[in-house]
Formats: sequence, structure tokens, C-alpha cells
Amino acid sequence: MKDATHIMSEDSTPTLSVIAPLHAQLLHDTEAAGVAAADTPVIWEIKLAIHDDLAKRYSSARDKRMLYSASFLDPRFKALPFLTEEDQLEIHANVVAEAAALERQVNSEEAEVESERTPQQEEGPAPKRRPSALVTLLGKTFTEVSVVRRSASSRAEEELKKYLEAPPLSLSENPLSWWRTHQTAFPLLAGLAKSSQVKSRIFV
Repeated sequence: MKDATHIMSEDSTPTLSVIAPLHAQLLHDTEAAGVAAADTPVIWEIKLAIHDDLAKRYSSARDKRMLYSASFLDPRFKALPFLTEEDQLEIHANVVAEAAALERQVNSEEAEVESERTPQQEEGPAPKRRPSALVTLLGKTFTEVSVVRRSASSRAEEELKKYLEAPPLSLSENPLSWWRTHQTAFPLLAGLAKSSQVKSRIFV
């Protein structure tokens, strides 16, 4: 308990992402099976009382989803070892869905801003460009390949796979610095992490 208090009160960069792993560890350490044989009856009762109180906290589905997603977006805790494999996969799916939704929202807002910048008056048709000699000679044989833009969901899934494959961050390192360094490699997840900082204060 002393260490947990120190982490949350004296750490220079305490984060919401720490709560879920700390909560799980404290529950494990204070459960009946984890009480040390050398503990006195008073200490044993105190630990069980702490366990019962902790078990009531962060018990709603909303709180769990927020805390588990926060922990997953923290490269120190992304393995989520305190969850079952089924719960881990559920969090992965939630993060992919949220990252894709955020990307679509950003794209929609950018498109709206761009449309407002477009002149309202109709302009005449742009003059046709004369095809190059290469197009004239080989145009019938070679056709331009249109680039199919992947959906936000598929890109988010790919980022999540790479994120899981990346080495975990040391517990002594700062997750904010890690995201600043890796935001180019994981733009959708970085955007979600950044959004979470503002909306849910995942990183405080």
C-alpha cells in the first residue's frame, strides 16, 4: 500500500493508466490466499478489509473499459496481464473501433473545413491537358492503377498489431515521451492516446 501511494502521489508523471494494474495487484496481494502466514490476526483482518473495499471500486463496465483502454494505450502496460485473454481481445477491439471512429471524425471535420474554403461561385471548366507522348503510345496497353484507400478500421487493426509486436516500455520510462517518438509509426493510436489525454485525462 505504501508503494502504491507513493506511485500515485509522488511520481512526476502519474497516469490514469497505472490504476488498473495497481488495482489488480493490490487485490491479489490482499486476498485471503495471499495473506502471509506470519501476519498477525489484526494485519490479516486489515488486509481482508482493504481487499473488500478495493473490490467495490472501479467495478462498473464503463470504468473498467476506460481504465483498461488507458492501460493498453500505455506502452508499459499494453500486455494487460491482469486480464483474461478474452478481456484483452475485447479491449483490443474497442481500441481499434475508437481509433477508427476518431480518424473518421477528423477526416469529416477536415473535409468540412475544406469545403468552406472552396469558392462558392462556379468556375469554368479547366482546360484539357494534351496527353503526353508516352500516354499516346502506351495508354492502350497500360492502364493507370487506382490506389484503393484502406478503411480506417483496417489501418487501425494493422497499427494495433504492430503496437503489440513493439517491445514494451520500461516501467521507469515516460509513456508520453514514447508516444511523441512513435506517433508517426502509430498515427491512429497516437491520435486516440492524445484525445484520451484531453477527454479522459488518461495521462495527467
